[in-house]
Amino acid sequence: MPTLYLNGHTTEAHLAGEALEVHRFDYASDDVRTMKVPIFDISHVVVVGRPNVTMPVLLKLADRGVPVHLVSRSGRWRGSFHPNKNGHAMLSWTYTIVLAEVDAAVRTAGLDPCLGFLHAIDYGRPSLS
Repeated sequence: MPTLYLNGHTTEAHLAGEALEVHRFDYASDDVRTMKVPIFDISHVVVVGRPNVTMPVLLKLADRGVPVHLVSRSGRWRGSFHPNKNGHAMLSWTYTIVLAEVDAAVRTAGLDPCLGFLHAIDYGRPSLS
């Protein structure tokens, strides 16, 4: 079974019965590409960056035993949404989204989110403190 990659903020995934309907928007040409994938044909889902993937989609995938892996656009591992750890996965998913929003706001304000004194400085990791 294939792995489904959801990449970038121009990608959306919605439930369509027992399938995922994936939309990819190309703003340069106003083109929308749509793909419908039956959930039972998917072995894993890899979410890269911040595509629009809702909790009902994640819960349906978890219910069907499909693990979801979260990766930043730079390739850094952000966590997983495993079928047997839904409560923890929802917190992890929420933390990932909030971290991305805070990181963007800090950078927009002209600050460096990777500098901090409460957490160890790790190259490319926002310490936010």
